[in-house]
Amino acid sequence: MLRLLFILLTALTLDACTSLSHLKAPIAKKHVEQKTKTPASENIEELCKYTSHKGISELISVKGAYLTFIFFPGNVEFRLEKEKFPLQKLIGSEFKAIYEELVQGHAKCHKPAPQIIGLPH
Repeated sequence: MLRLLFILLTALTLDACTSLSHLKAPIAKKHVEQKTKTPASENIEELCKYTSHKGISELISVKGAYLTFIFFPGNVEFRLEKEKFPLQKLIGSEFKAIYEELVQGHAKCHKPAPQIIGLPH
């Protein structure tokens, strides 16, 4: 009987010691910082997407080295350098033009100027 009591007491002591192990202070582990690799899609910038509008541009003023036009439809005002524009007609002349508008993109997308594609009407 004494032997059985000794075995029970030993078993209870071992069980109590193992259940108290979670109360001990945690052992400091070395912190290893792992850099996660970013997927390739995160490094690709969003594409610039434009829509083209055909219309008429009217020469509204000539100031210094620039010609100022207004594009219809939309009343978009833009300027071109005199040197880059072959015809310097009178104010009020109308030209066929194409205007490209940014529909989707990011800050690095360039803003294209409307293009004069035809002679005055």
